Amino acid sequence: MIQPANRLAGLPPEEIIDRGRELTALIDPQVMMVVHGEEMLDLLQRMKRALLCNGHVLLRGDPGEGKTLLCECFAATITGVFTKIQFTPDMLPSDLKGKVVFNPKTAEWEVKHGPIYGSNIVLIDEINRGPAKLQAGLLEVMQERRVTLEGRVFFLSNEAFLVVATKNPIESEGVHELPEAQRGRFLMQLAHKGSSMDTVLEILGDTDQWRFSRERIEKIRQVINVAEIATLRQAIFTSIYVSPLLDKYIAQLREATKRYMVEVGKKEVEQLGGWRWPGQKPQPAVSTLEEKNVVEHGVSPRGAQALQMLAIVNAFFAGRSFVLPEDVRDNIVDCWNHQIFLNEQLARRFDVSGAKVVRRIIGEVNAEETANLYMPEEKQRG
Repeated sequence: MIQPANRLAGLPPEEIIDRGRELTALIDPQVMMVVHGEEMLDLLQRMKRALLCNGHVLLRGDPGEGKTLLCECFAATITGVFTKIQFTPDMLPSDLKGKVVFNPKTAEWEVKHGPIYGSNIVLIDEINRGPAKLQAGLLEVMQERRVTLEGRVFFLSNEAFLVVATKNPIESEGVHELPEAQRGRFLMQLAHKGSSMDTVLEILGDTDQWRFSRERIEKIRQVINVAEIATLRQAIFTSIYVSPLLDKYIAQLREATKRYMVEVGKKEVEQLGGWRWPGQKPQPAVSTLEEKNVVEHGVSPRGAQALQMLAIVNAFFAGRSFVLPEDVRDNIVDCWNHQIFLNEQLARRFDVSGAKVVRRIIGEVNAEETANLYMPEEKQRG
């Protein structure tokens, strides 16, 4: 496969960033030729941030909302290798990673790579239908960006390797919750909360979509290639300034994820001795309240780094050369809602989720909002 030319190679960082902003903006109209709704456009913007962070995305929502279609259209705008893998309960790790097989013609063992090898963008459809061993195999690929077969290591693309996994609600038949280690490897967990009435009307009005959606996907134009993504990523993370004040804000937010206190009623019955005065009644139970922490594990330092990266990319899309607290707040729920692990019993009783914990700490942890304080010192003096 002949790789297209890198149009950003050799340009100064400022020009790379300006040109990269133009190229990534071309993704939107191509995708929205096929999918409908402001909800999908919003998810698309978040997936673009993950791509530039070289992170992975977990996309959850009800079946039939267009999650898979959005991922396919997004991948079609990028010149690279796209692979779609449907997880099923009977799949094995070798179905994902590959295996070593004996060739009787040559009398030698040969490597037969799985579909994930050599891919730039991988869509894992219905990830929580796969068995635990299959998910463990995916974890190595996501974490190490390599495949190990019989002791031999095969590295994946350093330019762009993005796993987008769709996840059905846990209430659906035949699905189960992902383990903590698996969820923690995703940079973002995005929630499709359902299509609005306007979006449904738009879909119903598009009478040709059911017949020609595949033809429309094939007409999507590739607007950026993986080499350009890698060049743009390097320019973003070397040119956009992150102040110590902003790092302190992220660290304070992370510290706050360790606690989400609720008041639990506790009944204490005073035990009387075996003897009491005639006619004396037992003492009634005394109700008291005690505080319990719903959070078992807060966000890790790796999660703090992930949020910093997303904030930097957010500043890039906003046209700034420095990061503000609003860039952090724009991404904190997507980045941290799946990285906070709760006491399951208390969380169910008090209706607490990771997203709810994050939204509370946004209101509790204050940041200095003066923009000049987040600029490089030379700009502050100027």
